[in-house]
Amino acid sequence: MKKFLFLVNPISGSSPGTIVASRIAHALKGRVPYSQYDIVFTEKDIAAQASALAPHYEAVIGAGGDGTFGALVQAAAQTPNPPKIGVIPFGVGNDFARSLGVLEVLKHWGIPGMINMFLAGKTKMVDVLHINGEHLFSSYLGIGNDAKISNTFNHFRPRTPRSVAGLRIGINKVLYTGFSLRNLAYTIPFAFEIRYRNSSGRETCVNAPVGLHGILVTNSAIYAGGAKVSSRTDLSDGKFEVTVIKDIRHWWAMHLTRFFKMPLDELSPMVYQISTDWLKISLNGETFFQIDGEEPGPEITEAKSLEVKVSHQMEMFRP
Repeated sequence: MKKFLFLVNPISGSSPGTIVASRIAHALKGRVPYSQYDIVFTEKDIAAQASALAPHYEAVIGAGGDGTFGALVQAAAQTPNPPKIGVIPFGVGNDFARSLGVLEVLKHWGIPGMINMFLAGKTKMVDVLHINGEHLFSSYLGIGNDAKISNTFNHFRPRTPRSVAGLRIGINKVLYTGFSLRNLAYTIPFAFEIRYRNSSGRETCVNAPVGLHGILVTNSAIYAGGAKVSSRTDLSDGKFEVTVIKDIRHWWAMHLTRFFKMPLDELSPMVYQISTDWLKISLNGETFFQIDGEEPGPEITEAKSLEVKVSHQMEMFRP
């Protein structure tokens, strides 16, 4: 069994994948025998690719954005003996990398600093959640307005060549801002029911009215590239946070948390937010969904209800 597999997304974020791959190889030179690692570009179905490769490595590290990391977690979590998971964040949001403190390592010490971190071997056990007993994720599930913005952006964003990746990330940020403003008025067009287990272990029911801006189910401390959703977030406490974005005021408050440097439940104490280990949302119509920044498949978007639980934990590299 080899020590490291580096899965590099060739078109993610601000650096061409070929440059990222060469920097990784250079940082490993003389420190890890060539026979003990592989550097591979991701394919279209990253989850399937990772599922096939993961059992042959002690650690699998994804170089890319939240979508790359989410697909890697989805695959590795279903491996009989899951490898350690790492991320080299080269996406737009990098939410989970921010939550783990990994993005700061890259900003201050670059790829060599990331390799030092992986070789040091410090890890954290992180909760992995599942939806309806199948779809796994570790960062967030979004329903409503932000999901619509994300879905629209993913459909229209340019897939430019690797050589102009730096230009692409600038274009992407402009497009995302434009789609945010265009879709700002969208609300969930039906009433629905939210059930969760409270701190006493009792099942609680909340009726959500027509016109909510959105629902966020988060395990990561950071959302949407810097927003802080909850002061109660703990990546490994066996719980996740559920936040009801009631209207445009709460939406703006959430996205302004990155500037005020305080979480939403402290900046806007009236926001409805809970911590739980079990959640069920009964849906009465069609709306938009995102998981770790990506649009999920029909098993989620066409479901009549979504049940979210903490599935298990995975070992992830940290500073």
